Amino acid sequence: MNTNIGIDFEEKTVRSADGTSIWYVVCGEGPHTLVLAPGLATPFISYKRILQRFAPHLRIIAWDMRGAYRSAVPEAGVAACRIEDHVADLEAIVEAEHLDHFILGGWSAAVQISLEYTHQHPEKVDGLLLINGPYGHILEHAFPLPGGLSEPVMHAAVVALQKMGPMLNPLVHCILGSGATIKALHLASIVTANLPFFREVVDDFRTLEFGRYFGMMQRVAEHSAEAYLDEVDVPTLITAGTKDRMTPPESSEFMARRIKNSELVIISDGSHYTPIEFPDLLNRSLRTFFERVYPEVSFG
Repeated sequence: MNTNIGIDFEEKTVRSADGTSIWYVVCGEGPHTLVLAPGLATPFISYKRILQRFAPHLRIIAWDMRGAYRSAVPEAGVAACRIEDHVADLEAIVEAEHLDHFILGGWSAAVQISLEYTHQHPEKVDGLLLINGPYGHILEHAFPLPGGLSEPVMHAAVVALQKMGPMLNPLVHCILGSGATIKALHLASIVTANLPFFREVVDDFRTLEFGRYFGMMQRVAEHSAEAYLDEVDVPTLITAGTKDRMTPPESSEFMARRIKNSELVIISDGSHYTPIEFPDLLNRSLRTFFERVYPEVSFG
């Protein structure tokens, strides 16, 4: 696993409520804390450019999702990889680090983790950072099809891919290791820019056990925060990419209408991988947001 992010950080582990060992890092300085939740098995290195930019101004905590990379597979397997289980992991980190309040957020499925945690612990959250992710039921939103077919088609595909895991792993590892695949994803607008950084992220992602990964996806897809979006009452930054097919901008626009005190930033030509494609552009929006939440801090 690549942990070369260009800044110093401390590696730690904590036991979650069900005993699962969770790997996390702490880096940076500052009077306030930013907690970055993981996307669906997104590698730690995905947040490299955010960590580099803001570690001089904030204490930042990030962790590997249970079932992936340096965090352990729960004893109950993918059945214990629900959004609520990832929230329990965050609760364990919050307790271990003695956090009273912080900005919470992240990319992709981290949006659901952040919304669920805020629903359960609103007094802890100073602000929400919801980067290119859905509020729930991800298989309903990904790769939209007419006639409401997205969810049943995507669900059937994910179930089949989970069952194919042992056969799928060597094939996916090989395909994702090919430079031609990265170029093809670029031509298909799955990823639109900054291919060297995307290559770094893919090199970690391809080490996953993909049967487990697709099982984790099913558990995440069961969750929705729609019922309590109206409850969110902290400054919230929501981002979306115009070319995001996995979580189309309509999902972010819906959240922006429902969440009080929210701001929506649409990034032109951004795909689902906007944090990787346009990190400098994203960081400019993050700086403005952090200054809004913590106006007494200079973010450089």
